[in-house]
Amino acid sequence: MMRKQAAWVRSFLRDTRGNLTVMFALTLIPMAIAGGGMLDFARLTKSQATLANIADSAVLAGVRDDVVTAAIPWSEQKAASEKAIKDTFALFLATNKDKSLTLVSDTYTVSFANNVVTAKLCYTAKQSNSMLQFAGMKSNTFSGCSTAESAPPTYFSVNFLVDASGSMGIGATADDQALMNQQMGCAFACHTQDGLSSCEVKWKNGKVVQQAGRTTSCAKAIGATTRFDVVRSAITTVLSEAKNLQTLTDQFSY
Repeated sequence: MMRKQAAWVRSFLRDTRGNLTVMFALTLIPMAIAGGGMLDFARLTKSQATLANIADSAVLAGVRDDVVTAAIPWSEQKAASEKAIKDTFALFLATNKDKSLTLVSDTYTVSFANNVVTAKLCYTAKQSNSMLQFAGMKSNTFSGCSTAESAPPTYFSVNFLVDASGSMGIGATADDQALMNQQMGCAFACHTQDGLSSCEVKWKNGKVVQQAGRTTSCAKAIGATTRFDVVRSAITTVLSEAKNLQTLTDQFSY
């Protein structure tokens, strides 16, 4: 009896039929876990990139031009920047549809040095696994930080070089020159005082019997525009635009 059993065991060990099935059964579970692990790793990589982009957008929101304002106290500026970061970060997270990604913690830091506002956001998140949890890895935890800085303020000095010679008293256009010739007797308002200092113009039978004085004030009184007026208007426009564009007190000097 013992010899028969020993012979059966030797026969079983020598029999190679069905080896492939046995090997496949033995390797099926490790292969499934390994394949699922690759998918879990791909999801982890995607989540890391997604959260990094969200954090970048959040800190940039904290140093936007409409958030960073030099005219308010630092305590208010810090609060405004932190709020912009938190609101933006929360908004993007709310749109995330991957429920396997959860935020563990987040911290916000806003500092000020050398006229530059620096915003920093650090976070820790957890990505749950699907197949790797069968190997004892229920989730993967990762961390990251994003930083952004505001541009330092730029100050401008505006200088004007203006021709103040008598030639600037000429009428700005051909129509202005014709009007000045007719009512002042000259296309130039090149005098500050002369014999015809009065700006009153008298007419008789459709003709000028008393002309206006040849001064810039008289040219203005009769409705003519000189080159002086054009330059004055241009400078006024520049100053007005500079005032509207400035974001800091005394950012433009003249």
